[in-house]
Amino acid sequence: MKTQYLFLFLLIFFYSCNNEHKNMTVNVVVNGVDEGKIYLQKVNDKTLIKVDSSQLSNGKFFLEDEIEQPEIYFLSLSGTDKILQFFADKGNIDIETSLKSFGEKPKITGSKNQELFLNYTNKIKHYNDLKLELSAKKNFYKGKKQLEHMLNLVDKKAIKYTYDFVLNNKDFEVSPYVTLTTLYKLNTKALDSVLQSLPENILNSKYGKKLSSYVAEVKKEKK
Repeated sequence: MKTQYLFLFLLIFFYSCNNEHKNMTVNVVVNGVDEGKIYLQKVNDKTLIKVDSSQLSNGKFFLEDEIEQPEIYFLSLSGTDKILQFFADKGNIDIETSLKSFGEKPKITGSKNQELFLNYTNKIKHYNDLKLELSAKKNFYKGKKQLEHMLNLVDKKAIKYTYDFVLNNKDFEVSPYVTLTTLYKLNTKALDSVLQSLPENILNSKYGKKLSSYVAEVKKEKK
């Protein structure tokens, strides 16, 4: 009899563990998709790993993960090689995109870091589009040097905007992330300024620690 009770207890325990909800839920709508599978991924030790997957159910994909702090996640859809990148956080995140433009201008709600990151990427896209427009009109300029001068001006404006962005949003994990991915070529003085501006909780975040390590390595190489 005791053995039966023990078996029943263990069965209930393992059932409860297997059905425990994670602290982040990602609800995804991909317009134009009737069937398929979607994968939730993140970077772990420089390797992109799958943390969950989902089949289409009632027009949506439902994904979960246990997340300690805001960080970048990725979605990949079977049948396409496109990747959708977003800044994840605890709680519910709703994503809407389409099969035709998977990963391009998705509607994402539920993450303040993602909201800031989207504002940033939209502005940077404006600068990139401007560079393409200038390059397309290269025949209007008096020689290659004049075109290069105009392109450099756009680059400087983009860098200044990015630098101001990371300082103005130092209370969010998006700040060290953007610094690592975009401003890594800045001199150590500028990188140090960003690092010194970060509050303790952001310094101790995943990207804050990575930025600290990167700046330390750059300083070491300069010696």
